[in-house]
Amino acid sequence: MKHLVIASRLITALCLVACGTGSPAPASTAVATAGGQQLAARTLADLMGNSRVTLRPEEARTIADLWIDYQLLATAAATGDSLIDPALVDDAIWAQVANARARKWHQRVSSGWPLDTVDAALLYSSGTLLMARQILLDVPTIASPLQRQMIRQSVDSIRAGLTKQNFAATAMKLSTDRNSATDGGLLQPWPAQRGVMVPEFELGVAATPFGTISTPIPTSFGVHIVYRPTYAEAAASVVVLAKQLAAQRAESTYFAGLEKAAAVKLAPDATLLARSISEDMTAYADSATVIATTKAGAFTAARLVQWVSAYPPERGMQGQLRNAPDSVVPLVLREIIRNELFLRQADSAGITLTRAETDVFRAELRTIVGSVTGTLGLVPAMMPDSIRAQGVAARRKFLAARADAAIANMVANRGLVVQIPRPLRRLLRSRYPQASVSKDGIDVALGAARRVRESADSARNATPVNTAPGNAAPGVEPAATKPAAAPKPKA
Repeated sequence: MKHLVIASRLITALCLVACGTGSPAPASTAVATAGGQQLAARTLADLMGNSRVTLRPEEARTIADLWIDYQLLATAAATGDSLIDPALVDDAIWAQVANARARKWHQRVSSGWPLDTVDAALLYSSGTLLMARQILLDVPTIASPLQRQMIRQSVDSIRAGLTKQNFAATAMKLSTDRNSATDGGLLQPWPAQRGVMVPEFELGVAATPFGTISTPIPTSFGVHIVYRPTYAEAAASVVVLAKQLAAQRAESTYFAGLEKAAAVKLAPDATLLARSISEDMTAYADSATVIATTKAGAFTAARLVQWVSAYPPERGMQGQLRNAPDSVVPLVLREIIRNELFLRQADSAGITLTRAETDVFRAELRTIVGSVTGTLGLVPAMMPDSIRAQGVAARRKFLAARADAAIANMVANRGLVVQIPRPLRRLLRSRYPQASVSKDGIDVALGAARRVRESADSARNATPVNTAPGNAAPGVEPAATKPAAAPKPKA
């Protein structure tokens, strides 16, 4: 889907109609409802079937959720709802506030971790931490024996001319790894045997004495020549990494102790329940179903929904709960529960934000509301005067059509994908809790969408090729044409 600007002319007409071969989905089957409007299964089937969208439940659910968000924004605009109710706003920014409070508590807790006692020199001298400068030379995947001999001679020649003093300059000039070449081939330190580097390269670095240059090290990336810095040369970077790794170990130990002290016990059906929640988080937003018990209290489905929504999208927590193997889902749940326990510790310690700190998040949400509604044209000021002067019903109808058009253009890849940030989605769903998505409706829509696409593909394949005069049929060479005779000169 493209990220382009929706032209106003594209969002002023209702587009949620069949735009190709019709689908046999029942007209009465609804995929989603919001603000008194319905997204019919037939409509979604036609939209998806006539587009290039992958016909999967996840895609259909994404479209349905976005349709709900747009329709709720249309409802708010039609009724003059500014969406700034203080209680709802504070609930919507829970994740940002919780994250900020957790950072404050983490700073206090981690200040007591003994990181200054880390012996970075020992870690480096023992090979637990590695560091190198490298010159990477490309080697063709397929090469004749003669070519390989010539490449080897070239590499040996380069190696013979290298010294500690000219290594960095030579790396800048010759290394094909341009990321490190710009810094004289310098690779930042890394922990050994963690899969950071390919094994043959790591073994080659570890076998090179400190302060010397290696023999050529072949890997799948090419041939490497490395210089292994002395500790004096590497100390500044190695100390930083050593402290980072020590902090990670201390944090892991702390959270493991936190979980043990709380006696966390997952419910027998926790994995199955987590998968169900990931499929329809809205349905579990207020659920008191217990996922785990702890000494600090029950961890419920509603709390899981809140936490999953709090994670940044790039973590893909919802997808992990839905798609990860059964053996992995409990690990994901325990990570989330540890964060819950940590936040409860912050509560007990009285960790709060100042009014000014909280106001920053409130202002960000207000900015998001204005930006999204303005981009979609779902604001009273962007309605024609003739519509704005009428009652709520007329305004609602007009803005609902505009929201429908935005969805249709998005699915058809004709317009901007206006994403709804999670705080705004939480605000909308709290303000208008009647909105819902039907799993059965999605199943019906997807079945019909597949038939629409199959029909469209068949029609496309059956379309005859244009063989108008002057055009050759497929696979036939065009007939040679006789040049036109030159005009005879006039007598």
